Parts: sequence; C-alpha cells; structure tokens
Amino acid sequence: MVYSNLKSIIRDYRLILKGNVGVMMLSWIIFSIGWSLVMPYLSIYIKLLGGGDFEVSLVRSLGMLASAVMVIPGGYLTDILGRRRIIIPMTWTISVITFLYAIVPDWTTLLILWVIDSALHFYRPALMTIIVDSLPSNLRARGIALALIAPHISWLIMPPIGGLLYDMYGVNGIRLGFIVAGLVGIVAATLRTKFLRETYSEYTSSGIGLRILLRGVVYAYSNVLRVIRGVHRGIKVLALDLLVLNAWGIGLIEAYGVIYATECLNVSGGEWGIYISIATLTSIILGFTITPVLDSIPRKKLLVAGLTLKTIPYILLLMFRVKEVMIPTLILSFISTQIILPSARNSYVGDRVPAGIRGRVLSFMSIMMELGYVWSILVIGYIYSIQAYGPYTAITLTLMVSLIEILYVMLFLKE
Repeated sequence: MVYSNLKSIIRDYRLILKGNVGVMMLSWIIFSIGWSLVMPYLSIYIKLLGGGDFEVSLVRSLGMLASAVMVIPGGYLTDILGRRRIIIPMTWTISVITFLYAIVPDWTTLLILWVIDSALHFYRPALMTIIVDSLPSNLRARGIALALIAPHISWLIMPPIGGLLYDMYGVNGIRLGFIVAGLVGIVAATLRTKFLRETYSEYTSSGIGLRILLRGVVYAYSNVLRVIRGVHRGIKVLALDLLVLNAWGIGLIEAYGVIYATECLNVSGGEWGIYISIATLTSIILGFTITPVLDSIPRKKLLVAGLTLKTIPYILLLMFRVKEVMIPTLILSFISTQIILPSARNSYVGDRVPAGIRGRVLSFMSIMMELGYVWSILVIGYIYSIQAYGPYTAITLTLMVSLIEILYVMLFLKE
C-alpha cells in the first residue's frame, strides 16, 4: 500500500513538472537566487539611503499602486495576446532594470525606480495563468503549491550571505546583491525564451504592436468589470477580502519585520538571514508534506486554515519580545502567505473560471490585493513610525484585522 501510494505521488509530480510548469519553477528558482540576497534587506536599504520608517511604507505602497494600475491591462493582454508573448519580453526588461538598483544614490531615486519596475510587472497575471493552464484540475492545487514552494530553495542559503554582506559592507553589500540579482535574471530570461510554450491566445499575429497594446490598455478596464459581474459569487467575496482585510497580515511582517527585528530585538543582519533560512527550510518541508493532500481539502477549509496560520505570528509577537520569536513568526507567515493561501485562492478561481477569462479574473484578484496593500501599508507605516508605542500598536491592530478576516471568510465564502 505504501509503495503504491509512493508511486502515485511520484507519477503526479512528474506530470506536474512536465513542460511549462517545470520551466516556470526552474526560472523562479534562478530568479530567487538574486532576490533572496537583497529582498530581506530592502527596508533597511531604504533607510540606509536616507528614508525613515514611514518612507519604507511609502516606497512599498506607491510601488504596489503602480503595479495595481497596470495589472488589469496585463490580465487582458494575457488572454488576448497569449501568455508567452507577454512573459518573454517583460522578463528581459525586468532583468535589465534590476541592475539599476545597485546605483541609486538616495531613497527618492529608489522610489522612482521601484514604481517603474512595479508598473512593468503588469505581466504577472501571465505567469500564474500559464501555470494554471498547464495543470489538469485534479493536480491544480498541488501544482500551484509546488510552483510556489520551489523558488524558496535558494532562500535556504542566500539570505545569510546577504546579511553578512550587509554586516560587513553596509549599503555597498546590498548594492552587490542587486548586481547578482540582475545577472541571474538574465539567465532566467534565457531559459524562458528557449523552453516556454504558449497555452492560450486569441491573437495570431507575431509580435506586440503599439496600437494593440494601447487599445488593450483602454479596453481592459471596462472589459474586466463586465467579466467580473458574471463570475461566481465566491470570487467577489475573495476580492473584497483582498481589498479590505488581507494585506494587513502580510504587509507588517514584509515591510517592517526586518526593522522590528534589528531595531527592537537587536537582531543582526546575519542573524536575520539565518532566521529566514530556518523559516524557509521548515516551510519547504511542511509544504512538501501537505502538498499531496491539498486537492483533497475543500478550498474554503484550506483558505481558513491558511488565514489562521497567518494570524498566529501576531499573537506570538505580542507575547514574546525576544529575538527568537522571529523564527516561528517567519515560519507561520511563509507557509500561510506563500503556499497555502495562494494555492487555495488560485485553485478556487481555476475551478470556477473558464480559460478564456481566467487571466482577467486573476488580474482583477491581483489588483484587489495590491490596492488593499496600498492603503493598509500606509496606515501601518504611519502607526509604526510613532515613537515608543508604534510597533506594538501596529501589531495589535494587525491581529484584530486578521481575526475579523477569518470570520468574514467563514461566514460569507461558499464552496
């Protein structure tokens, strides 16, 4: 029986890793080698370049706003022009832009670059859509979860190296990390160009004409609203959650976790990198453990479980004010926000939305999440920047919002 089950699991994984899903996973792993050097220290980089606590939230918020404005056209073009036709040129563009982060002179220049970079990430709906397209329904949650887990492999090694670079060289150590990120981005872009295959397109001509691009941008906003009006009610419930409640539990740790750890708990850059690696290893192990059963769990129950795990870290942060508390905080945050919740939401959408409008629906969900992040991270940043009680007030409010989110999903989301 055990041998038979093992053979079945291996067979399923081989089916998942075939073709586009395997290409996307490998390219994400390569990308993450560079980004795992620098992203754990982005908030510190902003402060090293002259920004304060509120400027950390301002940079992240305006970047997310730029991304949100462009993601609807991105979803439309994903469905009309095709997944691959969007992914390839934009992957090359983003990879080249990454080098510029290494030479920004101050936080305002970083802000401008971050906004431009975020806007050019309008192709992100195509990334998840091509994965969803390439997976059969009975393997969808597992395939998505595996695709989300795989890029974390480099986070086992690179964050401590990034932390040591920061401890030893300060701002120049982070600049070096961005150069590495640009180089590995070029490798990932080459891989996608050579091996990625188209899954869906309503447009048959080669290339992306300027007229089509502009027409798509104008048309996309009105079109996506028509599409959303006709989708399953549960999609609208999830969209409202993303707009109003979800970002609180993500933004605080993402934007201020490293600042809270280094300034309030006396964690060094190297220690922060080690904590991230420990959390990543644990979440990968747990992720691979739970992945085989994800498709057997109803999507709503899976979502509630992820939201519960997302909430627990804020209880821990209020109860324990020692540096070691960041380890379980990061573990629970990673497993919930990067594996369980995206798997549950994207599978819920994939189960209820036909392929012809899937890119637009996923882009709408993405813009709801990003708009929610825009306003909530500014509020969190303002509260956090208040001297003495700011961090703990921000943590308390985030806990309250997270509990409300769990109740909202339990009461209003239907299978």
